[in-house]
Amino acid sequence: MKWPLCFLVLAALATAVGAQPPAASQAQPARGQMPTLGRPTDTTDKVPPFDFDYFLGKWAFEWEVPEGALGPAGKIAGTTVYKKIDDEFYEAETDASGPAGALRAR
Repeated sequence: MKWPLCFLVLAALATAVGAQPPAASQAQPARGQMPTLGRPTDTTDKVPPFDFDYFLGKWAFEWEVPEGALGPAGKIAGTTVYKKIDDEFYEAETDASGPAGALRAR
C-alpha cells in the first residue's frame, strides 16, 4: 500500500516542478542586430550596418598566450578604452602588462 502512495507523491512533485515558469534568461534570448528570419541566412539577405558605438568605454581583458615569435608564454592583462573622436573616427588606447613587460597601443 505504501508504494502506490510514494509513486503518486513523486508524480505530483514532478508535475509541480515541470510547471514552473522559465527563468528570465530562458524566457527571451539575447537579440542581435540581425533579425531572426526563421530560416538559414542567404547571400542576398540585407546585413544591418555595423554599430561601433557598442564598444565605447573601458574594457578589461586577460589572455593566456603561448610562446611564439611575438614573445614568451604567460598572461597578458590590461584595459582598452574606446573613444569617439567625431561622427566618422574612433580611437582605441590599450594599456597592458605581460610576461615581456608593459604594452601600450594606440
